[in-house]
Amino acid sequence: MRIAVIGLGDIAQKAYLPLLSRRSDIELILCSRNAQTLRSLGQQYRIEHLASSLEDLAGLAPQAAFVHTATAAHVEVASALLEMGLDVYLDKPIAYELAAAERLVALARARGRLLMLGFNRRCAPLYQTLAEQPDPHVALLQKHRVGQPAGIREFVFDDFIHVVDTLRWLAPSEPTALAVAARVEPGSRAGLLAHVSVQFKAGSFTGLGLMNRDSGASEECLELMAAGSKWRVENLNQASEHRQGREQRHGFEDWTPVLRRRGFEAIIEQFLAAVRAPEVDHRWAEDALLTHRLCEQIVLAIEQQTQTVPPA
Repeated sequence: MRIAVIGLGDIAQKAYLPLLSRRSDIELILCSRNAQTLRSLGQQYRIEHLASSLEDLAGLAPQAAFVHTATAAHVEVASALLEMGLDVYLDKPIAYELAAAERLVALARARGRLLMLGFNRRCAPLYQTLAEQPDPHVALLQKHRVGQPAGIREFVFDDFIHVVDTLRWLAPSEPTALAVAARVEPGSRAGLLAHVSVQFKAGSFTGLGLMNRDSGASEECLELMAAGSKWRVENLNQASEHRQGREQRHGFEDWTPVLRRRGFEAIIEQFLAAVRAPEVDHRWAEDALLTHRLCEQIVLAIEQQTQTVPPA
């Protein structure tokens, strides 16, 4: 099966090419407008088929594609691939605008092609362990960065979307009663979002998410609580389980690859299995769209709060 990798930047080089290039069941095609990067990675991974445009790519007849371009190019590139009859794996988000995301999901359904989003945390082994816990009451996910305030849409859709999607996935039903709080920077960094928190209900379950991109440390911590139990996962790498006041530690063998711990191995396998399936499952795209709609609500809430704050 011929698989294209389009966009050869940081995430493609760190996560996807090292895993895809080791597989014997696929034949890779690399596609990038950066001729130097294209040649260099082609030589590094001994990949024969190289394309500098989607037109060149079409002549090499791939069956599916991993798209790792900049977010602003997602809809244009993915739309072209779907029109070519390819199944598409797309880095999150689909787009910065909900309407554009909805159009792409509708196009995938109209063309009968698979569209899957790269929410790798759903495939991270320790997060999957928490998802298997019965009757969760509360989930709290914190994901922080150092010195990276950003525009509201960029902050929410490029980064905070991981927090939103993971909490949605852990919840027993779709979120309701969404509450949003945020800090938008004044002065020289006016308009940049520094931190955001959300809280929602899903039946008797409460989801809480927090991201500070002007923190003192880059870290991620997920906590899940139920009657008599509490789980805590730090940086997708180590977990502690507390039951009735007793603690048990969980983790990985020393040589377990980082990309397996972070869910990239499993999500690649998930996509390729879906490509090989006899029927296209549109639920992947429809579910991702629900996360985008929730992110849109968060953006609008922050923008409304910003407009109602009196000037200093």
